[in-house]
Amino acid sequence: MFDYFIILLITVGYLGLSYITIRQVRKWTKSTSNYCREIIISLSYTLFFGIGLVASGGGPGFGFPCPILLAGALGIIFEIPFEQFLKGVIYSFIFWWVLILLISLIRNKLRTKSTK
Repeated sequence: MFDYFIILLITVGYLGLSYITIRQVRKWTKSTSNYCREIIISLSYTLFFGIGLVASGGGPGFGFPCPILLAGALGIIFEIPFEQFLKGVIYSFIFWWVLILLISLIRNKLRTKSTK
């Protein structure tokens, strides 16, 4: 029972710190241009909420899904091979960043079009 409480506490803490950090990034980028702001905010969303893979010592091709920020940190700490780091963290980061950036740009464009 205590294990479930700890897992819930860690998850809520991670989500809370991510939310606070992204709010702060939004506040810092308020004075920049719209496209620059969308790029920076999508980068922060990607770091906290994008899904990457942490390679394990198990079977070949097996990895644990986790947030990209955590996957990158664990990849550096446990010194996983560069090819696995590239596939599990870097490619995942690029995929999620492009996806979130496109969604935010489309949403921003629709919002400005509807206010005209």
